[in-house]
Amino acid sequence: GAGPSADFGGEQTISGALRATWTFDVAAVGLQLCYTFFGKSIRIFGPGSAPAIIANVGDVTGPMSTVAVLGVPETVVFQGTRIRDGDKAFWARSESSDCASGADAAIGGEQVVSSSSATFTFFETTDNGRLLLCFSFGGEPAVLFANAALDVFDLTGPAYTQLVVGVVEKVTFSGHGVGDGDEARWVLATALDCSGEAASAVSTIASGAASIVSLIGGEGLQLCYRFAGMAGYKLYPSLIADALFVTSPSRVLAVVGVDEVIQFSGTGLSSGDLAMWVPFNGTAIDCNAQTGDPGFGDVQALDTSRSATFVFAHASAELHLCFRHREEPWAYYPGRRLLAADLFAPVATLAVSDAAEVFEPIGVGTAAGDVGFWVENATACLANSSITAQAKFGGVWVLGDDKTTTFTPTRNAGGLSLCYRFAAEPFRHFPGIQLDVYGIDSFTGGDLTLTGISHRIEFVGFGVSDLDAAYWAPPAATSCAASPPLVQYGGLQRVSGGGAAFTFIRGQGAEGFRLCYSFRSEPFKLYDNLHLDAVEITGPVATIAVQRERERVEFRGPGITDGDLAFWVPAAAVACDESAALGGGVAVVVRAGANFTFEQVQTGLQLCYRFGGTASGLPYRRARGITLSVTYPGDPFAYAVFTATVPIAAATSSNATSSVTILGSGFEPAVASSDIIRCVFGGTTLVNASLVAPTAIVCPVPASAAPGSTNVDVLADEDDDDGNPRQPISILDEFTYFDPQLVRVTAIVPPGGPQGSQTLSVEIIGSNFSDYGALRARFEGRGTVVATLPDAGASRLLARVPYVSPLEASGAVAVEISLDGQEYTSDGQTFTFYTATVVSGAPRGRPLTANVALEITGLGFVALRAGDAARCIFSSSTASFAAQATILSATRAQCRAPAGVPDGVYVVRLSLNDGYSIVPNRFDPIRFHLYDIDRVRVQRVRPPGGPVGGGTRVTVFGTGFANYGTGLLCCTFAGSGRCDATATLLDPLEDGTARAVCTAPATSFAGNATVDITLNRGLPGSTTTSGVVYHYYDHPRLYAITPEVGDANGGTLTTITGSGFAALARTDAGDGTDPAAFLRVRFGPTVATPPVFFNDTLIVQRSSYGAEGTTFLRVALNAVDYTPAPAAADQIAFSFVGLHPPELLSAVFNDDATLLVIAFDSQPTDRGGMQGRGPCTAVLSSDTVARIRGTFSAVPRCYWPDDVTLVAELNYLTALAPGSSVGILAGTIKPKAFGGLCPDALCAAATSVQIDADFPCADCVTPESALNGPKSISACPNATLVLDASASSGGGIKQLSFEWRVDPARSDFAADVNAFLETLPDNTPVLRLTGQQLRGQNYVFLLRARSFLGLESDVVEWPVRRSGGASPSLVIDGPYELVTRPATSVLLQGVAELAECWTENASSTIDFFWTHLRTTPPGNDTAANVAELDLDRPTNAQLLIPAFTLAPGFVYELELSAAMRADPSSSSVASVLLTVEPQPLQVILAGGDRRVSNVATFTVDASRSYDPNVRATQFDSVTGLPVDPDLQFNWEVRRASSGAAISLPASVDASASRLVVPGGVLSVGTWRAEVTVSKGEIAAATAVAIDVVNGVVPVV
Repeated sequence: GAGPSADFGGEQTISGALRATWTFDVAAVGLQLCYTFFGKSIRIFGPGSAPAIIANVGDVTGPMSTVAVLGVPETVVFQGTRIRDGDKAFWARSESSDCASGADAAIGGEQVVSSSSATFTFFETTDNGRLLLCFSFGGEPAVLFANAALDVFDLTGPAYTQLVVGVVEKVTFSGHGVGDGDEARWVLATALDCSGEAASAVSTIASGAASIVSLIGGEGLQLCYRFAGMAGYKLYPSLIADALFVTSPSRVLAVVGVDEVIQFSGTGLSSGDLAMWVPFNGTAIDCNAQTGDPGFGDVQALDTSRSATFVFAHASAELHLCFRHREEPWAYYPGRRLLAADLFAPVATLAVSDAAEVFEPIGVGTAAGDVGFWVENATACLANSSITAQAKFGGVWVLGDDKTTTFTPTRNAGGLSLCYRFAAEPFRHFPGIQLDVYGIDSFTGGDLTLTGISHRIEFVGFGVSDLDAAYWAPPAATSCAASPPLVQYGGLQRVSGGGAAFTFIRGQGAEGFRLCYSFRSEPFKLYDNLHLDAVEITGPVATIAVQRERERVEFRGPGITDGDLAFWVPAAAVACDESAALGGGVAVVVRAGANFTFEQVQTGLQLCYRFGGTASGLPYRRARGITLSVTYPGDPFAYAVFTATVPIAAATSSNATSSVTILGSGFEPAVASSDIIRCVFGGTTLVNASLVAPTAIVCPVPASAAPGSTNVDVLADEDDDDGNPRQPISILDEFTYFDPQLVRVTAIVPPGGPQGSQTLSVEIIGSNFSDYGALRARFEGRGTVVATLPDAGASRLLARVPYVSPLEASGAVAVEISLDGQEYTSDGQTFTFYTATVVSGAPRGRPLTANVALEITGLGFVALRAGDAARCIFSSSTASFAAQATILSATRAQCRAPAGVPDGVYVVRLSLNDGYSIVPNRFDPIRFHLYDIDRVRVQRVRPPGGPVGGGTRVTVFGTGFANYGTGLLCCTFAGSGRCDATATLLDPLEDGTARAVCTAPATSFAGNATVDITLNRGLPGSTTTSGVVYHYYDHPRLYAITPEVGDANGGTLTTITGSGFAALARTDAGDGTDPAAFLRVRFGPTVATPPVFFNDTLIVQRSSYGAEGTTFLRVALNAVDYTPAPAAADQIAFSFVGLHPPELLSAVFNDDATLLVIAFDSQPTDRGGMQGRGPCTAVLSSDTVARIRGTFSAVPRCYWPDDVTLVAELNYLTALAPGSSVGILAGTIKPKAFGGLCPDALCAAATSVQIDADFPCADCVTPESALNGPKSISACPNATLVLDASASSGGGIKQLSFEWRVDPARSDFAADVNAFLETLPDNTPVLRLTGQQLRGQNYVFLLRARSFLGLESDVVEWPVRRSGGASPSLVIDGPYELVTRPATSVLLQGVAELAECWTENASSTIDFFWTHLRTTPPGNDTAANVAELDLDRPTNAQLLIPAFTLAPGFVYELELSAAMRADPSSSSVASVLLTVEPQPLQVILAGGDRRVSNVATFTVDASRSYDPNVRATQFDSVTGLPVDPDLQFNWEVRRASSGAAISLPASVDASASRLVVPGGVLSVGTWRAEVTVSKGEIAAATAVAIDVVNGVVPVV
């Protein structure tokens, strides 16, 4: 009926050969033949006729224009109708009018079409015109398609190019097809194709030429050229270039004033090339603007050996090379550097013989490894090429990493000069850098002095001057630094006239004092070979001799030797006159003693003593405080020995209450006569002894209003043997009365200290301190301690601070001192006890240039001395310093590092008392990074771009990234300097490259944006300036794909049309990245390999594998963000046919980290033939199985929960970890639908994936620490505390690691306990501590758990108290935190054991008592308004809490106490937490799904629903079932098909517990009756299906 159409060839007449010819103008499919038999009507031969004669008309519509490159295979993708595999194509020359000439190999030959494409290789260019397509459909004759044309391009020049690396060269290109937009670059001479390392940057052709910058030097470089629009580059081995380049020296060290021959090497270097060195000032050097500086070696020409000689007159830390290759312009080589080294200082150095001297040469070019030594003249330097320096001048020394060295000269010398070698350079003499070596050889004036008199010493040595100083250190001193000068040893004296005078205080004598001497401002040096003895007699203090009996007196004191002389004189004697000697005259001391015999009874004889005898030259000296009394044999004290008097002073007072104690032995006769024993003060005042004991006599001290000295005697107040009053016995000839008002305390250093410390000492500073034998320091209310006076000539006491438990009240207490142990000062000076702990610090880093404070949080901070005693101490491996801290509150402190400190990671410790004590950390120390932002770099980003809508997960790579606190690490885009997206720090790569990931923000326009990292949320100085580009683009659009069907194995060549495909590929990321490499096509869930070719509107792509069926296409320009799903009508579909080998996609831990979940693609597998659980060896590779197994004995087991998921069961010894590789065996897993056997092409290959090192599971479980044990233990010495963390969870399959601590702010002797806890292995779930380790009373234990995935739990606390006495041990069986439900009964069982030190004969009965401490909501410490528990039988160890006693949604804390009936003070307590979880409402429908008649009434009954959290109190009168009046019901009836609810008639009560629906309300069909039961804020629902049918339905 349509009639003939010209488009389909019109009507044609059948020829005699029964043939007809049509020419079709349009393509068509399924044309039907219309045929008129002669003389007959027309007949149609369509699909329904026999035979059916159908015509399909093929056509080629594209490509309209194609470009190929000579000799490079070119795949041409055809567009058109009826193009099929097996069609053929070839190209005809431009002058051809048809395809009769056939295919020509020179222009590609004839090729078979496959997947709508064919590949041709052309061997002649199309200089004379483009080639035209000849195409043959299914064996038909080839047809010329003039609309499909092809050009063959080729390059012919330049044949040779000379380049200089880094210099821009304009190069002109020639050949057929050269045009704007082409690209060129050179590759190495060894390259086989253009994929190798680039020797020059890519340059774009414009007007036949390009500006080329070569990147690396080399000869015979080959040209790679890409014609615009072509997919790849072509290698032109015949078009070569030489890139001239200097490769060395990379770094030269030259020494000023020394001829330096520098050897150059590289590509294309020749004699006559020029070189010069130019100072680098921080910016690139324009070498063509330089003329050469004689101070830096001037311009020099290379000789035939490619070397040049330079002489430098000036030092420079960095000179860069400018080099001129032949006649080329000067080229700048910033990587070729020279250091011109020289030394300037120190001009003069002073060292001390036999003392280590730190020396730092100052100049340019000094470095670790430089060598030097000191010489007497230049000749000695030049002659020491073999480095045989004299050891007496310090020998050869080497500079260390800090550019200093230490040498020790052993001989005094002056005017030495330096011989120095930079690196491997020759030694050079530096006469202007000199060294003097000073030293003391000896001293004159005698090596013996008496205490109490001035003694002048003259020093003999080299360099002694009036600028020096000296003092004497104690005999045991090992260094002057550890033994500062003391007044009692003569103090620090300035040298004057070559000597100094020293006076040793009486009572401080010793033998072997060592000289400490300082030349000028040099450190003091200890001369342990130069000794001085300060001699004196110190005892016996009081001696008793019996009339006419020989008495040997044993002398005590430093310097006593045989040959010394001694005699006694009356107390009234004014001088030591030998003629007045008593007791037999002058005695020679032998073995530190001498014998005397006295004829008369006398009191208070004084000792005259001469050290060294007559030969010493020393005079007799009256020994102060040494007395002797002569008495009758009947005196009660005749044979007593007196050793000491304590104290030897008392305070002046009108009502003194002081006493003095005389110590000794042999007082028994006096004890028998105690009523007559008196102490005599000043020879006249007698006082009765208040105590007479065999070793001590105590007497009150009479009051004295005035300071001064008196003597103390003891007396038996009776007549002597001659009937006269008995003479007193002299005990102490100098007893001092001091004015306590003059004893002042002016400062306490430090002003405070931590409670719980056992080692802190304070220095008490004041005036008029003296040691009278009973120095004491009293800390008000905290204890009294012994004090010492380290220097008898200075008013500075030292006292150990008494131990105060951290649980006692903190605060300031008065500090008072007593010189006599009895009378205390009252000056208002205080010492503050505090209990502080550091918890954390933030931020954990800041730039060096920013004055940002580190804020430390903690507990118990105090501001001592108006706040200026607080310090932050920064310590690193290379530097340490302290900075003032500001105390903001009891929980906050701030530190600011001073300017000019080096960058680095510092451990920061807080001190509240001038650094004397460090505030302990609760757990981890604070690490604070002072960083230089110039060391932080962004190197690249992946992906290099993303859609303008943002949301792209961008990984930033670089150096120096760090996380200094929540929200501080950020990405900043487009130079904003602010935090545009918070970043997460990832673990670095194996090569150390840092990584951070952030989400790109949205933007309103497409284009480039720089990406930088800020470490402190945009803080000035914390942001990088990288120049790395991230490109924003609009999502591309997809139009079509041909063909639309492909093999499930993948590999089908498809053509995808659309727009915007090259939006990212056109950008330059600035980091060497090719953005075009990121375009990906996804077929359903599977991402295909990179495309074969693409431009802005076309992608030639081989399909991915896929499960049989239809899927949809998505495209991502950045391999990450795929085009969003369009409307269903616009989806681009692709169908897979057949099967493909299973593909391994991923391996992750499950969230509990107990299983390894291995995922395959969506095509069902045969599960590797496994049935149920089986050995993993069936499907997993041997190394994977070994990793899963670890050191466990059994082979790991695997199972398949579905056809595409394999699960491996882990064990606690597994070696599997984030980042581990997981692989499958080849030929073990096949498609489920494949009936064949492996091996086969459809069986999975041996492939592997890695467990993501950063995200090893979807939502990894966080560990939870759980702790249980006693909260009190006895005071028994061998008591043991056991704390059990075994119930902790969240560790995954591997055992948790544990960190144990005690809270230093709430625990006694915390430092000692924590020192032990830190030594525990990290796999210690059960902690055992002995009573010896727990010396205090109160402890708060801290526990933190960590999983093998690196996740940490919150810190849990557990208080423990050491009870008084023999308390029983007590625990409540089970975990500390129990979870129960209201309807469940709870049985709690206390377990107690007798203390090991409980008295055996006492009653062993233990009384128990349960107490309800409090009730709180979960996670809230505020007490809830819940009724007190009425505990049944709370005096048993066992407690039963009946069901429905506990209210749902609350936490109950119960405490059990256990006390010994015989001693209730010996008691212990334990506690338990009961968390009551509410149960959901139970909705119960009578009967299930049902069928009902459409005309009958039916009922759905929910009346048996109930609240399981409360006990039923009301019951239905008919059924007897419980009824809860608080339950609310709401019924709805819905259509099963649509889910739409209907309105029920008013007669139906939708709020009743029973739904009654009359007949006729519901039509025939399936319905759902739904009921929601609620009570307050909780609700639950359920439903039944109602099948409504016609007719009568029996009721069942």
